[in-house]
Amino acid sequence: MSKEAMKSVPVTGRLTSATAERPLDVALLSTCPGTPPNIGEPVKLNFTNITLDQLRTKYPSHPGDRYRPEGCRSGQRLAVVIPYRDRKQHLGILLNNLIPFLKKQQADFTIFVAEQVPGGVFNRGLMINAGVTAALKSDNFTCLVIHDVDLIPETGDNYYRCREDPIHLSTAISKHGYKYVQTDILTNNQYLA
Repeated sequence: MSKEAMKSVPVTGRLTSATAERPLDVALLSTCPGTPPNIGEPVKLNFTNITLDQLRTKYPSHPGDRYRPEGCRSGQRLAVVIPYRDRKQHLGILLNNLIPFLKKQQADFTIFVAEQVPGGVFNRGLMINAGVTAALKSDNFTCLVIHDVDLIPETGDNYYRCREDPIHLSTAISKHGYKYVQTDILTNNQYLA
């Protein structure tokens, strides 16, 4: 999340990648376990209002803006794309929860925040496309997660990894009383309102 990590996204705004990288020859490490240890532990949610500057201090960036797990090599390279505009408080709270959540899952990840320029109606799809394009240009990711700025993972077994088919990671949310609401989100691009 350093100023060096800020990259231009043509027409739509700017892109920020925000993670940490550990300088180490990962090829020498053994593969992380299929299921990370302690994945079933309760997630400690933190709704503290935190600024992006405070996040930069808490999770300092390094060249490449990539986080790799300690002591093992993850089987997937994860790109998390967050379409965003004018919700700094939500973004701060999400990143303050998501970064430690993914670190606990021993994920090898980079977070891309695709920010739309001010004015006009928010175009979530365009921001997703811009973030995905930037992610795919920046590295060889094997897994892609599209993440809304106002959804925070609440259970540790919500495992952020790609499977053979696309999945929806937030099938039960507080807004709907944690009841599963069937939707065609992956086929019709509908979103629960």
